[in-house]
Amino acid sequence: MSEHNPAHDQINDLFSKAHASIERLDYFMCTVAGGLFAYIGQGFNPRNLSGAASTVTLGALFLLAVSFAIGVWRIRTSILVTRCNQNIIASEELIAKMVKRLNQCRALLKEGRQLEMASGLGEPYTVDNLETEKKKEEANLNTTREQFKKALRESRYYGVSRDVILLLGFVCILVAKLLLWMA
Repeated sequence: MSEHNPAHDQINDLFSKAHASIERLDYFMCTVAGGLFAYIGQGFNPRNLSGAASTVTLGALFLLAVSFAIGVWRIRTSILVTRCNQNIIASEELIAKMVKRLNQCRALLKEGRQLEMASGLGEPYTVDNLETEKKKEEANLNTTREQFKKALRESRYYGVSRDVILLLGFVCILVAKLLLWMA
C-alpha cells in the first residue's frame, strides 16, 4: 500500500483550481464576444455601408463572430485535453498493475507453482498473455499521449487566436466610434 503524500494533494488542488479558472475564462471570453456581437449587431444597418464607420463596424462584427467560434473550438479541445489526461492516468495505473501481476506470476513460476488467474472469458492467463495485454495497453497509452499533445497545441493556438481576434474586434469598435465622432 502506498503512503499518503500531502504534497501530491496540494499539487492536485492547485491544478484543479488553475483548470477551473481557465475554464471560466474561456466561457467568459466567449460570452464577451457573443454579447458584443449581439449588442453592436442589433443597431447595425447593413444598407449604410457607404461610410467608413459602417465598414469598420461590419469588420468588428465579423471579428467578434470569428472570435466566438474559435472560443467554442478552444472549449471543445480543452475538454478533449482533459479527457485524454484522464485516459493517460488510467492507462498508467493499469500498466503499473499489469507489471505488478507479471512480476507476481514470474515469481510463482520461478517457485514452480501454477498460475491460478483467468481472463474475463474464463481462459487461463499465461505470462505471454499478460505481456501481450500490457503491450496493447502501452500502445494505447502512446496513442492517447499523441492525441493529448495535439489537442493541447490546438487548445493553446485557439486560445491565443481567440484573444487576438477579440482584441482586433475591440479596436475596430473603437475606430468606428472615433470615425462617427469625427464625422
